[in-house]
Amino acid sequence: MANAWLPIWAAALDPSIAAPPAAELFGMAADGSTQTRLTITAADERSPAVSPDGFRVAVKLWPADVDGPQTLAVVDLRTGATQELVREGFINQPSWSPDGQRILFGWERTGAGDVQLWWVPADGSGQPVRLLEGEDNSFGGQWSPDGQSLVCASDRDGFGLYVANADGTDIHKIVDAPRYADAAWSPDSRQIAFTSDEGGAFGLSVVDRDGGNQRLVREFAGAILIPDWSPDGMTLVFESHQSGDGEIGSVSIDGTDERNLTRSPGINDGMGGPTVARDGSIIYASAVPQLAAFSPVIRERLGLAALVTQSVLLALGAALLLARPRLRFGVIAVFGGVAAAIQLGWWGAWAFLPAAIGAALAADVVRWAMRMRAGSRVRDAAVLATLTGLSAVGYLATVASTTVIEWPADWWSGESWDASGIGFPLQTVIAAMLLSTGIGAIIGLVTAGSRSTASGQATQP
Repeated sequence: MANAWLPIWAAALDPSIAAPPAAELFGMAADGSTQTRLTITAADERSPAVSPDGFRVAVKLWPADVDGPQTLAVVDLRTGATQELVREGFINQPSWSPDGQRILFGWERTGAGDVQLWWVPADGSGQPVRLLEGEDNSFGGQWSPDGQSLVCASDRDGFGLYVANADGTDIHKIVDAPRYADAAWSPDSRQIAFTSDEGGAFGLSVVDRDGGNQRLVREFAGAILIPDWSPDGMTLVFESHQSGDGEIGSVSIDGTDERNLTRSPGINDGMGGPTVARDGSIIYASAVPQLAAFSPVIRERLGLAALVTQSVLLALGAALLLARPRLRFGVIAVFGGVAAAIQLGWWGAWAFLPAAIGAALAADVVRWAMRMRAGSRVRDAAVLATLTGLSAVGYLATVASTTVIEWPADWWSGESWDASGIGFPLQTVIAAMLLSTGIGAIIGLVTAGSRSTASGQATQP
């Protein structure tokens, strides 16, 4: 129970976390674990692109006034500093040069009426430079990792994907009429992943850099946007709108092992697509509602803290009940608070201590209410059941509030729970509760036996 009121208390303790702007940067491991909030700023950061060194992220800053000018900026993940590079018009999908010195972006300048590809020095030392000539729209550009080529979407000869030399010369179409303007180079610069439209279905496809060997990786039930590659070239990561809300998903290059990585129904985790760093970690922009503002930050570690805390409280409660049958009212609450403080202090989660004490106090109340109506064994069993129930509810409430999941119909299935992002299957929770209860019971019985033996020896003549 110590963590069950997480969203409410966090809002009271840290309004900057509980009520964030529309979109902030988050990071996670390749499998979706260790989701962590990377920025807490007044800016609305979207369309992230991580630099080759992994320390900086190019973003589009969305203005509070949707009709106002957008900004191309670089966020330093080490310091949190934000440097604005361009502030005008409409900014489209920034990307980095392989050496990390330049940022390529689509730009519709104020009054221009079209989107063109430009680049600007990443350190802000120079003015933007136009890359492609002509009046046709060109956007969604990326330089290849080997620095030799450029891919972009354009409508210069009918909408399609075009490949050119890195300086914009010798541009030619390789894919006709893709689903959207989203494409990404493979790490070896030999292939390009793009959003496809096979028979009207949403899909991800891959094509060789010369336009040959085009093949569908997988069809999807909803819109798929802005793919990127894992460093080993075996997985595609993308923004998914199959469930309505934006999520970050992945699929193996052979079309198998599709996954929902962010697993946050009701939260838009797709604000301009994901970007994959060279170490395989994923950075994405998420628009987070107030009550779940920091759920990706704490869902894993606080879920573990909750389980440990509830198990410790159970073991302590069982031991106290069996070792001292005539405990005074409030003793379980006091010792429960001490046990919770030890665990919560480790995680710096002091705000949850009152709830932990309240949960232990509930067991005291049950014990007090039954003192005249049942024998000690029945009474203690009822109190122990109360502790177990409070622990389980506290853990599940923590998980639900920090993952914002919808309970699946087959909620007993550990596989279903894992797929929903709960973190621990129900069987693990039950096992932990039973184990802690058993440990407490053994301690209590041993202690009670020792006390009985000592008392018997003391009364012998």
